[in-house]
Amino acid sequence: LHVRSRRQRQMCIRDSIIELEDDQFEEFIEYLNVTDEFLKSSSQYDFIIFVKMKYKYFMKQHKYDGWESY
Repeated sequence: LHVRSRRQRQMCIRDSIIELEDDQFEEFIEYLNVTDEFLKSSSQYDFIIFVKMKYKYFMKQHKYDGWESY
């Protein structure tokens, strides 16, 4: 997948799905571990559902790291 397309998806996540600080957002993007194949084959809806699910688990894992307010 083209770097620009990948970045556009990241910005979509950031702007409409989750609320994290910059450093937390970068950690979340790494946590997603989205493959190029998934990005190419998933619909926008599937991608958003996937991100929302991963966000839920990500926040549960970090609730003891002082991220309770997020």
